[in-house]
Amino acid sequence: MPLTKYVSVTFTGGSNDGSTSNPYTTIDAAASDIADNASDNGPHYIILSESSATTTVYSASYGLTSDSQEDLWIGSYNYGLIISGAHGQDIIIDGSSVTNKSAFILYGSGSGIHNMTIRNYGNNSNPNYGAIRMTKRPSDIRGVTISGSICGGITQLGDHTNSGAWTKVDSCRIHMGSPANGRRAIDWGSHARYALVNNCLVVFAGGTADGTTPSQAINATYGTSYTTASFCTVAISVKDALHTDSAIAIVAGEVKNCIVSMSLAHDSNDVVAFISADTATNNLYAGWNTASEAAGIRRTFNGTSASFGATDLSYRNSVALTLFNDPDPEFLNLQADWTLAAGSPALDAGTALTYFTGLTATDLSGTSRADPPDLGAFEFVSTGYGNTVMGVAAANMARVLNVTKANLSKVAGT
Repeated sequence: MPLTKYVSVTFTGGSNDGSTSNPYTTIDAAASDIADNASDNGPHYIILSESSATTTVYSASYGLTSDSQEDLWIGSYNYGLIISGAHGQDIIIDGSSVTNKSAFILYGSGSGIHNMTIRNYGNNSNPNYGAIRMTKRPSDIRGVTISGSICGGITQLGDHTNSGAWTKVDSCRIHMGSPANGRRAIDWGSHARYALVNNCLVVFAGGTADGTTPSQAINATYGTSYTTASFCTVAISVKDALHTDSAIAIVAGEVKNCIVSMSLAHDSNDVVAFISADTATNNLYAGWNTASEAAGIRRTFNGTSASFGATDLSYRNSVALTLFNDPDPEFLNLQADWTLAAGSPALDAGTALTYFTGLTATDLSGTSRADPPDLGAFEFVSTGYGNTVMGVAAANMARVLNVTKANLSKVAGT
């Protein structure tokens, strides 16, 4: 039977047995309890729940181990352990700029991290190690924000035993500033496979010197036949004119319904690939150079032998286009409004997908996907992020919102 243990770093009394009334005060204590008492593979759960505050920061010696890295080993690679922030609370894991560490290392099959923010993890000498590091076993990462870190993001995805168990990375936001070359936001380990990345927003701010742009946003260099990226938005500032990494944006076996938008240092920088895939359908490629950020839209040289279907959307730099509502032109703010602007060519340009592995048909803000859906991590909503109008009869909804019935689902998120 799966076990559930609770952690509260603000709890001050009781015997600390991991129950809701007597939670543990450290993640380590809860994990040790599960390791000692688990009788099946799980996944087992640790819930970070703070009744006294909506925002709580876990840092070294305050819910985390002293070196700010949680090695979540509970005795077997078959035992899964999921750590989740309680719904409705803002749980923050703060690494305090520690270097050569990950916030979490996931060992057992089915392990995962849900519903929290991870920030301030410094550079790691191994470019394959991110703030969340898997061990090439199937994992489940959902609702995670990673920011203020210059190591990688979510790394070593997939199952290298070729058993067909899927790793899911769903509804995550990742920002990387100017890390050393070779750092990846979402990355498959060598020969790992069976991973799905869905509904994710990745924002990269490249450095001003050549070679300081992160290498890959979503990268499945190995095992591409078993990997999929769908409904993702990738925005990258490539400030170094001599950048030569042709796999900077999305590399996967199948890429569909995604947006890749880049600010490029120079028009001659045509070796930057937006998407490299065995199968790429219904994706939007938009880029601009520093001389014409407002209007320059183009698809650049792909740099691989991958074939692209006629349904792909691409734009040259002579075509004016407003893609996002209010993005950050410096690519430094993950919380800028990266939702779709009215009139964007990404609207209604996608293909409805059959969801599997427990994923739901909602976007990154929780708005239901329409049919046909929009491209990227966000469905278009007239007020920005998804909102629901309550207490109005369905027949009168269009009149209240002053939209056509055909576009009603876009506004109401239903």
